[in-house]
Amino acid sequence: MSKLEKIEKYVAGHKEEKLVKLAQDRDQEVRLAAIAGLGKVGKDDGFNLLIPLLSDGDSQLRAASAKALGELGNEHATAHLTYRPEHETDAEVPPPSRRPWPPCTTRQSDWHLNQKARGRE
Repeated sequence: MSKLEKIEKYVAGHKEEKLVKLAQDRDQEVRLAAIAGLGKVGKDDGFNLLIPLLSDGDSQLRAASAKALGELGNEHATAHLTYRPEHETDAEVPPPSRRPWPPCTTRQSDWHLNQKARGRE
């Protein structure tokens, strides 16, 4: 069984610890697939691995971790995703206006509306 096939199996079985290990593999394709899997599993160890990847030197890893964090949908992930696009300098990781960054949660959208109503945004 290939590593990519194992990733599919680990995602289906919610084997976060196995995905975390494969997200650090030497093979870029394996890493990207494991990162995507972590977005579907949605646990703490995966979140803790994905956050530093937002600042990784590799733009593909940054983009994959942003997408995975968006799929997690927790408020901590949303906070990081709100901050990160403003500080992205690599043209290969386009800003949200050109790239579909993970969608805002309803809670985050409501927060922005409340800030506008209060004149704070």
